[in-house]
Amino acid sequence: MKNLSLALLFALFVSLIPHIVEIYNYFKHQDTYFLDRKPFIQNPDGYFFGRLAKDFKRGEDALRNFPEGGVRYDYPPLISFMYGILLRLTGIDIEWLGFWLSPIFGSLFVIPFVLFWHRLGNLWVGFAGAVLTALSSAYYTRVFVLDLDTDNLNLFFIFSIALFLLLAYQKKNSWHAYLFVVFAVLFNLLFYWWYAHPEFFVLQFLGFLLLALQNRRLFYAGLTGLLALWVLISFMAGYPLGMDILGRLFLYFGIPISPVESKSVPEVLKTISEQGRVSFLHSHHLYFSSEFPFYIALIFLPLLFFRFFKGQLLLLPLYALLVLSVVKGSIRIYMYSAPVLAMGFAYGVFLISKLSDFLEKRSLKLFVGGLFPPLMLISAINWVSLMDRMPGFFISKEVVQDLQRLKELTPKDAKILSWWDYGYAIVYYSQRAVFHDGGTQFSIKTPLVAYALLQEEKTAHKLFLCISDPLFNHRAWEKLKTLGLYKALEQSAKECQGKPYKKIYLLITEDMLDKTQPMQQLAYGKGSILLKLPPCERDCKAELNRDAGTYTQTIGISSTEYPVKEIFWIEEGDKVKRETFNNPKGGTLYLVKKGGTIYGFFVGEKLKNSALLSLYAIRKDREGFRLVYDNFPYSVLYEVISSKPPQPLTLIPEDRQPRRRLSICTLFHPVGVWCKQPQLPPLPVEWHNLSGRLLSCL
Repeated sequence: MKNLSLALLFALFVSLIPHIVEIYNYFKHQDTYFLDRKPFIQNPDGYFFGRLAKDFKRGEDALRNFPEGGVRYDYPPLISFMYGILLRLTGIDIEWLGFWLSPIFGSLFVIPFVLFWHRLGNLWVGFAGAVLTALSSAYYTRVFVLDLDTDNLNLFFIFSIALFLLLAYQKKNSWHAYLFVVFAVLFNLLFYWWYAHPEFFVLQFLGFLLLALQNRRLFYAGLTGLLALWVLISFMAGYPLGMDILGRLFLYFGIPISPVESKSVPEVLKTISEQGRVSFLHSHHLYFSSEFPFYIALIFLPLLFFRFFKGQLLLLPLYALLVLSVVKGSIRIYMYSAPVLAMGFAYGVFLISKLSDFLEKRSLKLFVGGLFPPLMLISAINWVSLMDRMPGFFISKEVVQDLQRLKELTPKDAKILSWWDYGYAIVYYSQRAVFHDGGTQFSIKTPLVAYALLQEEKTAHKLFLCISDPLFNHRAWEKLKTLGLYKALEQSAKECQGKPYKKIYLLITEDMLDKTQPMQQLAYGKGSILLKLPPCERDCKAELNRDAGTYTQTIGISSTEYPVKEIFWIEEGDKVKRETFNNPKGGTLYLVKKGGTIYGFFVGEKLKNSALLSLYAIRKDREGFRLVYDNFPYSVLYEVISSKPPQPLTLIPEDRQPRRRLSICTLFHPVGVWCKQPQLPPLPVEWHNLSGRLLSCL
């Protein structure tokens, strides 16, 4: 018991190290991470859970999923419910509550982890596995300070349920077994309320039923628990669970099962979530200090599984996600692979240390059996990455301030169109409606918005208005089911006849240009380059070589040379100048002057006339867009308005130089006549909710 207590306390303390480093850096860099004397939330979903914690209302949330009619809530998520109670009891800001509690929540998993392996008879695997998991970047980059998200307690629930089921099996001849089954059912209900993934309870109870096959009473107790969960979770979900659970499990591996899976889901899953894809065999740095402990884990993992086969059956969700990480290589699920690989490494070290039983020399015996395991554990941790740990960074302070200003810049019933990952934050700070967010990103609107942002302004303007029509979105989704994603987008754009919608605002933020690759994957399936260059001064004379037609980017001691075909100089005061070079294979360079600093953007041919770039860089009123707020480079806000005669750009001639010439830059085109369409009531959002339920983020 003493060894168990020491293992629990030490593992819990060590698991807090990444968070302690992060908290130190929060206070050290308050200018970056604090606003109004408090930290601000640094993950997209945190704004959703934080908003519901502060003000949950049953029924339709009209601020989400415009124009399809909002999203309905029957009860708050457990994380919002917990923080809401604490918020009301203490009066402490939700940001400070999340700041101090999220590290604790993220470390709680070590308790059931260690206890689970203690019951299996190997405390070392439990202790070392918990420590390695907590200190792996695969885990602590998903569980960080001020992370108001479900990742914090996911492993805690998985190992707690496995522990209760293991205790039920070990006490199978006692009435305590039924009590532990009840606890497992209760924790599964809480887990679903927390994470809303029913496939976890199916896999864990399936493993338990396999264990209990030889004990009829225990088997029936487990089966009763499984059926009770099925009924209760169906009630919580609002629909009877059935093939959709099996469909979700197969969908993880890219295998569609009709009729559960809608045709849009795999394409969107592939193009969004797999942007952060790393080959599993090259992911060792996410778990360990080098490849050596990584391969030790892989070699000894099969031995661990078969040696503790009964216990591992209760961890089937983790092994299923490990297989998925090998097949898909998605960073999003590597946090679930971390404990499995950590257990494999710890067991490998344990077996090697047992060689001391065959050694006769006392000093060597002491080293192999006593010093070798802790030394291997210490050497397996990626200390360099851990000590360099900085707070998670999702949104800058300047953008947060601009989101707060939306209350002043837009009417109360305004609709804000932006990229999906700022949807929750926009609603949190401004209480304005948005088109899509983290929970509705898998609808047809996300690829439609991506496609629109990458078109010229004339087409983008029409599409922005069409996306405001639920009938257009529904027809685009119907096309997708028959034509596939890319043809459906192209066909929908051709058929788009935008009609006037009032109070639609387009918000472009600084980091949206960094997301053009996933946007292009959604819109075309392939991408063109767009690079944000370091700011320069004095007309970029040191970087720009006009004779050679090149632009040189220097960072530290390294430099990169970009061949340039043309330059757009955007002066302050609505003035644009185009400069060309005799370099047909080069790219296009946007140089934007603001407050004595020049911001550069190097783009490929496909993106040089995109509305995303031109509206962001050339801030002025133009056909279809009225400039409302200009805080370049942080954010730019436009109102999407009806068509009017275009305003020509003002060009400034420059002294002619060899190898270059001046020409007029025509960037804007008139929009076509409005197409009047009958007013229809908003469509139901069942089709949208289905894809959201199937692919809510891991």
